Amino acid sequence: MAVTLLLLLAALAAAPPDTGQPYMVSANAMKVQSLPDDRITWMFGNVEIVHGATVLRGDSAWASSVHGTATIWGHFRLTENTALITGAKAVYTKDPGRAVVHGSPRASDHGWTMDADSIVYVKPLARSYAYGTVVMADSEGRDRVDGSYCEYWHDRAYGLMTGRPRFTMIGGDSARPASFVDADRMEIERNGSVAVASGNVLYQGDSVWASCQQLTYYKAQGRILLEQAPRIWQTGSDISAASIEMLLDRDTLRTARGRDSVTLRQFAADSPDTDVITGDSLWADFEHRKIARARVMDHAWSRYHQQGAGRMVGHNLAAGAVMDFTFSDGKISRITISTGARGAYREQEKGKPQR
Repeated sequence: MAVTLLLLLAALAAAPPDTGQPYMVSANAMKVQSLPDDRITWMFGNVEIVHGATVLRGDSAWASSVHGTATIWGHFRLTENTALITGAKAVYTKDPGRAVVHGSPRASDHGWTMDADSIVYVKPLARSYAYGTVVMADSEGRDRVDGSYCEYWHDRAYGLMTGRPRFTMIGGDSARPASFVDADRMEIERNGSVAVASGNVLYQGDSVWASCQQLTYYKAQGRILLEQAPRIWQTGSDISAASIEMLLDRDTLRTARGRDSVTLRQFAADSPDTDVITGDSLWADFEHRKIARARVMDHAWSRYHQQGAGRMVGHNLAAGAVMDFTFSDGKISRITISTGARGAYREQEKGKPQR
C-alpha cells in the first residue's frame, strides 16, 4: 500500500498542467449556437468558467468548443491559487491555458499588484507577462517599480522588469522625500523584501547619490549593497570601493561601509585642492545628511589641506594601521591614529595649487 501511494504521488508530481481538462461553465442564462464548423456557448450574467484550478468570472462570455477559446467581458476575474487577475475583457485559450487581459488589467499576488496596458497569464508556467506602461506596487504603498515590460512568476513570488525601470522607495513620513533607483533591469522577490537592480544603476536618496552595476536592496534590514564599480557621493565628497554597503534609517543614509581599495575624497567647487582618505576598509557615519565620523582600517592613509589667511598654504600627510576621522560640517576637523602613526607636512609652493 505504501509503495502504491508513493508511485501515485510521483505520477501526480510529474503530471503535466491540467490544460487538457474540459470547461465547466455556469451562468444566469446560456444559449448554444451550432455552426457548420463549431459549437458556440453564449453565457449571460454571473458567468463562471472553471478549467482545472483556474476559475474565470465575468458579466458575459462566449466559448468555442472546437477552438477551445472563451471570451469574457465585464468585470473579468481570473483566480488560481494565490493569483488574481482582473480587467474589462479577456480571451482565454484552453490549450495552452493562456489568458490575454485588456481594459485596465491588474495582477495581484503575494502582496504585490501589477498594472499595465495588457497582461498575459500563462497557466502551465504560472507566470504573468505585462506590457506597455507597467507599474508594480507593494500592498503597503511604499515601494513601486515603473517600466515597460514585466514578468511575474507566481509560484516564486518573483518579478523581473526591463525597459529602464525605476524603483521608488517612499519615505516613512510625508516630509521625507522618496528615494529612486534607475537601472537596465530590476528584480523583485520574496514578497518585495529583496530587490536587485543591475546594469548602469543610479541611486538618488534624500542625502546621497550612488552609481554601480549591481544594487541589492534588503527592505526588512534597511540595507543597500552596491557592487561592481560602486561610488556614492554628496555635494563636495565621494566614496569609492570594491563594494559599499549603505545602512538606512527610513531611507536616509546613516552608515556607509566600504570594503577593498576604499577612497574617500573631499573637494570644493571653488578650489582645486582635494582631501583624500584611502585604506582597505572604511566605516562612515552620517548625521544631518553629512558625514560626521569615519574609521579607516588597514593601510590607512590621508592627505588633507591646511589653510592660512583664507587660502591653502599646504597639506598634511598621515598614515597608520587604523585612523579615526571627525568631521565638522562635512570637512575633516580631527584625526586620531591608533597604531603605526606616520605623518608629514608639505608646504604649498607659491603660485601652485595643491592637489
